[in-house]
Amino acid sequence: MKNIGSQIQKYKEELLEDVIRLVNIKSCREEAKEGMPFGEGPAKALEFCLNLAESMGFKVKNVGGRAGHIEYGEGEKLVGVLAHCDVVPAGDGWTKDPFCAERVGNRIYGRGTMDDKGPAISAIYCLKALKDLNIKPNKRIRVIIGASEEQGMEDMEYYFAHEEMPDLAFSPDSEYPICNCEKGILHIEFKTPKNDGSVLSFKSGTAANIVPVQAKAQININDKNAVEKAAADFKDKKCRFEFADDGSNLAISCFGKAAHASTPEEGINAAGEAVILLCRALGDKAGTLINFLNEKVAEDIYGERLGIKYRDKQSGGLTLNLGIVDIDETSSKAVIDIRYPVTADGGDIFAKIKDTAEKYGVTANLLSDSKPLYVKEDSELITKLKSAYKTVTGEEAALYSTGGGTYARELKNGVAFGAGMKPLSYYNIHGADEFLEIDDFMKHCEICLQAIYELSCD
Repeated sequence: MKNIGSQIQKYKEELLEDVIRLVNIKSCREEAKEGMPFGEGPAKALEFCLNLAESMGFKVKNVGGRAGHIEYGEGEKLVGVLAHCDVVPAGDGWTKDPFCAERVGNRIYGRGTMDDKGPAISAIYCLKALKDLNIKPNKRIRVIIGASEEQGMEDMEYYFAHEEMPDLAFSPDSEYPICNCEKGILHIEFKTPKNDGSVLSFKSGTAANIVPVQAKAQININDKNAVEKAAADFKDKKCRFEFADDGSNLAISCFGKAAHASTPEEGINAAGEAVILLCRALGDKAGTLINFLNEKVAEDIYGERLGIKYRDKQSGGLTLNLGIVDIDETSSKAVIDIRYPVTADGGDIFAKIKDTAEKYGVTANLLSDSKPLYVKEDSELITKLKSAYKTVTGEEAALYSTGGGTYARELKNGVAFGAGMKPLSYYNIHGADEFLEIDDFMKHCEICLQAIYELSCD
């Protein structure tokens, strides 16, 4: 098929301005309000996308405030492009305002620029390019935008309970070339009935799917010397500790490095390092939960100490991230994020963890189990995406597996395709100072347009 991808370049400046406008809407999940099941921010971001598309002359539909779609073309079959307008919390360590996008040279900084607000706006403009070129696809095309991808994907569960499932679809929420294999995702909560240790408080992490960049704890001043002595043993580690003494309590701050939970090896887990410090200093006085985390979770990103280490040929190895620790005077809990291979069983993994936790007096609760995704290489979908990628880049499109979770796993026939021309970690996805690189992003826009064209026009 002919190469039309470059036609998106004519919209470059207005497209980038709309990315900035969308990034400036803080759309982390919040308390539900009437007509806003995920809070005001995600609702505003979804409305922005639908209003933008409607102003371009497209049919749009808001589906219960949870998701929406923009439709173009005629035909019995349906092609879908799935993106999301919600974002993870900013977290710590930013040098720029995460919710006031800033264009600096070849970059635009802001939370969601690459994950996934930039790609959402790109998909809308791809429909505009097709319409302006007077291309009449023989399949309907829907850009489907969700408002809670980062918090369990219940937006798509609701959407597909009320709307049609695409015959062919992709989600530009990963990196190129083609991700036909996504690991399963488990979120598991650990709890003890009370805080039975001498740690007065411990707070770390904002979401299970982010490696915590900071941890804060408070202990009695009487344990100050033991903690400072234990901290000296961390001199060869990359984390950093700070201490503040108010005469009664010692405040401990640990600083690490944020990363996506699917690649915990790229981060420095501040929660895990603080757990180790407290156990070395306080021993059993650290409390049941902290001692359990120290022995079975902290620093073990492959699940070996929990007895769940596993890998397969299709998707690689299991990974584990200690994402949240929340302890105060009356309660203690933690949440881990596990990405498990496509040939493993999430139920079996949870059962092993539950049994182990119980031996330590810790209760394990299954919060969610998102099943793996696997699409065969010789499918129509992957064949056409390979063609589109090669048409624009001149290169063959390789297949890869990811620990990341995208809307593709909610589809009957879908994969992740783009938007990163480089590894997602390069763009600081889920970390401080997230950015899109304009030249890379516009190349993604070309590939996205070409892919929609080839999927929808036989």
